[in-house]
Amino acid sequence: EIGQNTIRLGQKLIAFRQRPSHVEVDFVNPTTGKINTERGKILIGADGIHSTVRRLLFPNEGPTLWDGIAVWRGVTPVKNLYLDGRTIIFMGNPNDRELIIFPVDESNLNWALAIRKEKAGIRPTPIISDWDNLGRKEDVLPLVSDLKLSFIDTEDLVRSSTIINEFLMTDRDPLPQWSHDRVTLIGDAAHPMYPNGGNGASQAIIDSRGLVLAFREFGVTPKGLQQYDELRRPTSTIFVKMARQAGPEKLLKFVDERSREPFGNLSDIASPEELEEVVADYKRAINWSAEKLNHEPPLF
Repeated sequence: EIGQNTIRLGQKLIAFRQRPSHVEVDFVNPTTGKINTERGKILIGADGIHSTVRRLLFPNEGPTLWDGIAVWRGVTPVKNLYLDGRTIIFMGNPNDRELIIFPVDESNLNWALAIRKEKAGIRPTPIISDWDNLGRKEDVLPLVSDLKLSFIDTEDLVRSSTIINEFLMTDRDPLPQWSHDRVTLIGDAAHPMYPNGGNGASQAIIDSRGLVLAFREFGVTPKGLQQYDELRRPTSTIFVKMARQAGPEKLLKFVDERSREPFGNLSDIASPEELEEVVADYKRAINWSAEKLNHEPPLF
């Protein structure tokens, strides 16, 4: 059961100090400027891609990294869902222009358009880009005008969106270490990655599972945090690197580069064996096995 004072709003972490038996954490109230200090056995930084905990652990890391792609995302109310109501659509080439559409409930579609704005190449993010930056429909409409589907009007999808957000697709280089004595990182604070493959949230959930497993064996201790680091960091590093290569959506890139002209059947472009090898290459890289996962014991 969660205690009444477990979640506190209006508290911004600004510093921490590690002691032999605990960690002290300073928070400031952004409205009043009042600073208060809390003590705990450990500190877990779950504060996202712009993590303060990460910056305090690695003060020389610098800004987020960008590969030249911007993303517009919106939610559009609809009267009827397309196809079976459970299908995700990926259109285009993730290295150039890609449109993703999927239902979020029975009457709303979520869509995201990724566009290359500058040439490929990892560089510091030119501006601070966050999830709540607003985008403009008039900027997006010309970018989807030639993306045609028989069962979805892509221009109307954009035009009818309740709100559009615009941001740069950014990540950070993998870290050599997450856990530092009584302090560690989790989720996007530990391993921010491109959304290719949709692994951000799932990897954060798996992080929490790794924490529980480590705590069961070593308790809520620095040893537990070190075990969690060794369990999760190598795997998440692979996911970050694979996301930079388009993740499982690399299949779209493969087909697009093979088919500069319209085609009727996928078999005209590549054999089933070639397509399967592209997917299998990704599975091997992330060490993914449905059979292995299905035989893992439950956590709870």
